[in-house]
Amino acid sequence: MPFLSDAFPEDLRKQYAERNLKIGTILRVPVTDVPGRDFKFYVVVGYSNDKIALGVLYINSVINPNVFPTEELRRLHVPIKLDHRKLVDKDCYIDCSKIYEKEAEHINDLVISNPEYVRGQLDERETGTILSTIYSAKTISRIYKRRFGIE
Repeated sequence: MPFLSDAFPEDLRKQYAERNLKIGTILRVPVTDVPGRDFKFYVVVGYSNDKIALGVLYINSVINPNVFPTEELRRLHVPIKLDHRKLVDKDCYIDCSKIYEKEAEHINDLVISNPEYVRGQLDERETGTILSTIYSAKTISRIYKRRFGIE
């Protein structure tokens, strides 16, 4: 099914990507690094200083006890509800135990080609909760947090 965005010129799509790829943006994009998944939801948490890398957190539908066996690891998951904004397809959890590094140019190109991959923006409170959870996470080194501006 064609999207309305297909009718927009590329310069408008570039502007859209530039405006929307910021901290707190939720994306649903194709992935190759998650077994059994074609698409994955994730939230942008920062850019590297050189703007080459984008730091993201994966969003999971459940907290898998085999992957996150301790209460400390489970506490690093921030719930996100399906609400009127439709940022996610169902109630989920943002995994703040690990920052994944994505090539910023690749994600930008994906959004330019497919603006519908942008699901929306977390509000200020939600973004603050996620950033403070990352800040307190012992599973992420201070150097890596600093790489994405989380200090």
